[in-house]
Amino acid sequence: MVSRVRPPTRRRRPPPRGSVLLLALVLLAVIGLASASSMHQALAEEKTVTSLRLEAQAQQYAELALKYCEAQLALPPTSRIPSLHYLESVPPVADINSGKWATRQEWNGAIGLPADLLGSSDSSTMPPAPQCLAERLLLGTTAPNVAYLVTARAFSPGFQAAAASGQVIAGSVVWLQSILAIN
Repeated sequence: MVSRVRPPTRRRRPPPRGSVLLLALVLLAVIGLASASSMHQALAEEKTVTSLRLEAQAQQYAELALKYCEAQLALPPTSRIPSLHYLESVPPVADINSGKWATRQEWNGAIGLPADLLGSSDSSTMPPAPQCLAERLLLGTTAPNVAYLVTARAFSPGFQAAAASGQVIAGSVVWLQSILAIN
């Protein structure tokens, strides 16, 4: 008689319970943190790009204001816009830093760019109109010794300044200056 030997039976371990769930929860947490970090970085980059775009727009408006005032000063005094007619009767300033442009109150009477030069005025994000100031500047003692100091400033959409101090609260302001000698 042949006896059959049974191989020893291995006891099966019960399947691990909850380990797959734990692994899935850990992976879910890691993926959540990674996506939150990516979202935060994307928002920060968007704010930076928006800020640069608004500053570039203010720069372009300031350049437009500067060119507008320079073009007006190139005209004969009687052909200029009325707010520049007085300019020849005012004594020139000797120091570039002591001009009207450096005084905040003087900008209340600054030349604002005409709306037709600014493009569409129906935009809800239209910044305050760019402005320029022109004043005569004494260059030295030899003729021609008088030139024009042209200062322009422009604002980004969303620009806000404190009423009392003029300190910028939001947005940006760009200032440009040129010295224009016309013979």
